[in-house]
Amino acid sequence: TYVFNFGIRNTPFKYKFKGCLILEENNILNHSVILENRKNLSISGVKECLGFDEETINLDTNFGKMTIKGMGLHIVSFNTESGELTADGRINAIVYTASQNQGGFFGKIFK
Repeated sequence: TYVFNFGIRNTPFKYKFKGCLILEENNILNHSVILENRKNLSISGVKECLGFDEETINLDTNFGKMTIKGMGLHIVSFNTESGELTADGRINAIVYTASQNQGGFFGKIFK
């Protein structure tokens, strides 16, 4: 069993008291990926399912776009309120996609 946990605290320091800082933890983004035996997958922190078929599942997560590749992939459940997704099938790869610059070099010039 592989467990990957990612978490960031997206909250600024809001209060100062005699030089001390008190952190208010309202906005914590969590994201975890649990893969069991390369066939059972549980993911939290999913914002949206962008598309899927038997070989690919594309997701938008709290930490960017994610692509899951494999064979016989099937989404068992997806709770949009909690952001939890479970899938099964033969999982060959889990990839986070880096954001791309829009338009490349000429897109920056003609902005």
